[in-house]
Amino acid sequence: MQQLQRSVGRRIRCFLFFKQRTAYEIGVRLVGSEMGISGRFRSLSRLKQLVIGKKTREDHPQVMNACVRLYADAANAKTKLENGFDLSDYDERTLKFAFDYSEKLLAIDVNIEINQMLDTAWSLFAKYFTREEVAIKEELIKKYWKEA
Repeated sequence: MQQLQRSVGRRIRCFLFFKQRTAYEIGVRLVGSEMGISGRFRSLSRLKQLVIGKKTREDHPQVMNACVRLYADAANAKTKLENGFDLSDYDERTLKFAFDYSEKLLAIDVNIEINQMLDTAWSLFAKYFTREEVAIKEELIKKYWKEA
């Protein structure tokens, strides 16, 4: 009987470890696909190489890089949340930013001009972050930052 309990105990521990690991791995994949990080930003990067400096505003590369970084921070915050960790104030703000960013700029039905897209990104930065957290060149912040 004792040997059976040990055997069952080992199986349960192995099963629980496997399930936890699987849930973690699935959670990481869902973050990438749900939040659109994996495919959308690779396409934007290729587009960026073709048009920046030729057909867009001076702030385009800085805004795009900040958006990608903040969106990735939101993916990390989502993973923390899914794994039961406490979120910092910054984590919570990145999640809110990612939701608004997805709705206003990444949604498939959004069809706006590049300048409006950049202005929308600036307004989202001001709504959720400090100037320092966004980490964009000071001259661009002075020119485009709009207080929320």
